[in-house]
Amino acid sequence: LLELADENGDIDLFAESNEGNVEVAPQFILSWQARRYIRKLQKQMECGWPQYGIPVLAPLRVNELNLDYKRGMLETLNHVFRLKVAGLDDFKIMKFKLNIITSKITFDFLFKNIDTTAQKYDTDTLVDALRQLGLSVEYEGGGELLFDLINLRIAGTLKYKLPMLWGSAKITSLKTTISLDAVESDITGLMGNGKINRIINRQLENVVVKAINNNQQTISDTIEDTLVPRVNKLL
Repeated sequence: LLELADENGDIDLFAESNEGNVEVAPQFILSWQARRYIRKLQKQMECGWPQYGIPVLAPLRVNELNLDYKRGMLETLNHVFRLKVAGLDDFKIMKFKLNIITSKITFDFLFKNIDTTAQKYDTDTLVDALRQLGLSVEYEGGGELLFDLINLRIAGTLKYKLPMLWGSAKITSLKTTISLDAVESDITGLMGNGKINRIINRQLENVVVKAINNNQQTISDTIEDTLVPRVNKLL
């Protein structure tokens, strides 16, 4: 591996340009293996990993999803019915680099469109969440939910430790930066379906973008605290 690395110890395993063309580094075997493994993960998302309790992710369908994460506005979103999240397997790999000296992986994934729909939602809990965001919503009832995240980018670094003689590799840290370009919201049933409803949707779009882009450190800490122990347990 040292022969394949540059002077900094980096190996470009996967790089994808804005036009979607893959730039294969000279170390084509490792690059090919990395691409193959990631594409295999994308394909497996259509079936999930039932042995680990991970459901089908492409698309993610949940008859009744409990979003009780005890974190801000999500604490009040207790009931979403017939939820479908599409696009989790459709992403571009902008960067995927391995540094064999520092035992670090640098990654950059771009999700063009994550599409969330629900045929029915419990407006009482949604209204509570919107009020926490400072939006004035008085109507309580029920409606449909259409919610798109546009150009969600997940970049960061993962550090790992390899065993000296026996055992398995472990993740020592995971730092991420998540940014979002825009949101397209079409949630019906908020004070009817007219002009006020549209205004609330536009306000919600702005709030969600700011909530993600202005709380990157908190989001990064949450991801690290949640994922790293679980992944290390499986390794």
